[in-house]
Amino acid sequence: DPLALNPDGSLDLYLQADAPAADKRGNWLPIPAQGPFRITARLYWPDESVLKGEWSMPGIRRVAQR
Repeated sequence: DPLALNPDGSLDLYLQADAPAADKRGNWLPIPAQGPFRITARLYWPDESVLKGEWSMPGIRRVAQR
């Protein structure tokens, strides 16, 4: 699915058990309703900063809770 970027170029991903609204489903990563989960990122053709260990993946931030 193509990801939908925000107007400023940033990206919101929805890590949640329940499907979000239809317009956000392309950015949805389903996770279990309870218990731990892991995030794995695959970086295809990374730039030099990744190869040198100078880049790290941005953290996950909870923005809403049901």
